[in-house]
Amino acid sequence: MNFDTKYLVRWGIPGWVLMILLVPYLCIFTEFSIDGIQKGSNNLVAIVAFLTLIGVPIGYMMNQIHHALTWVFVRHKYIRKPLNCIASLFKRDKKGDKEKEGKENWEEFFQKELEIDEFLHKKNREYLRERYRYLLSKKHELGGLTVSLFLVNAVIGFIIWRFHYFKEWSWWYFSITSVLFCLTWMSRQYSSRNIDRYFEEYHKRAKKIYKK
Repeated sequence: MNFDTKYLVRWGIPGWVLMILLVPYLCIFTEFSIDGIQKGSNNLVAIVAFLTLIGVPIGYMMNQIHHALTWVFVRHKYIRKPLNCIASLFKRDKKGDKEKEGKENWEEFFQKELEIDEFLHKKNREYLRERYRYLLSKKHELGGLTVSLFLVNAVIGFIIWRFHYFKEWSWWYFSITSVLFCLTWMSRQYSSRNIDRYFEEYHKRAKKIYKK
């Protein structure tokens, strides 16, 4: 798989999952008939091709939303301080004292990235660089998918609540998508903790190089 195709598939998956799960539900909810579409195979092929194509930009937006919320937004100078104060209420260090440090601001994070980048480009560190790249990609892949599944559940939940659509199949459908969301969210959290641990360890090693 070449570079372009790899990223095309990665960006498209959240959008395709969104449509695969949401379009059938909306069709059943609106009692949309596909008899007319089935009669014309050309129309069906055109619709499938359109949904496949549009899934890529939709999935790309899901990835950007995840990146903005979990990387950019939480490090903004007006946001990080209240978030860190709230986080410090629930986090304690090994001695039982509340942790004072939280998310760094943009400039601090950029500096850490520069130091880690220099560390990873030293000799005999190709494995570490590839491992870090894989973990970072995995976090963003799961993040975009998590946003996609969240939107699916939000739309279905809104329809059930707003239109009192309490049919049994609808609840089962909502339950399945909710389970998928929870499982994906847990995987995303696991990947996030994993990449954060690698980031911290690489930065510690990078600082030793800078001190020399």
